[in-house]
Amino acid sequence: MKFTIDDLKKLDPCKEGLVWYEENVKSENFEEIIVQVGEHFLPWAIWLFRALSKEQNMKIAIFCAKEVLPKFEAIYPKDLRPRRAIEAVEKSEVTDVIIRESCQAVVETEHNACISHVAANIAAHAILKVVAHKDIASHVAAHAAFQIADNPLDFRQRILKYAGEVCNE
Repeated sequence: MKFTIDDLKKLDPCKEGLVWYEENVKSENFEEIIVQVGEHFLPWAIWLFRALSKEQNMKIAIFCAKEVLPKFEAIYPKDLRPRRAIEAVEKSEVTDVIIRESCQAVVETEHNACISHVAANIAAHAILKVVAHKDIASHVAAHAAFQIADNPLDFRQRILKYAGEVCNE
């Protein structure tokens, strides 16, 4: 996918990001740009996901939701609501019931004060965003997955690689 400085400016980036981009990015290949920006500062690369189509964004969001699902299931192994929500999104079968169940999972995990449950709550939030807010899903889910990744550098490499693959589909 071709991506130019003019495309970036249409997204209204922060001044610091725009200056860095102008000074450092020479490619117009979005896959290469995502990797270069992500290696410098992952949140800027995640922010660039907004340049992708809704379908591409949902693929990245689902990838990230699947990344955080084990964190939720480790704390709540019998709670299948997040898994069902992800499966519904993958099949384009999201219903009000699925959204409501995802919201309930978030609320219930917020009531657990135990620090080990923080990851489960972050995971539940990310999955809810995938289900209910398709327009910002990849942005929110990617940040959540990075935040609770066991190995953030490994996650950074996987998300950048996957985003590149999605760009080439």
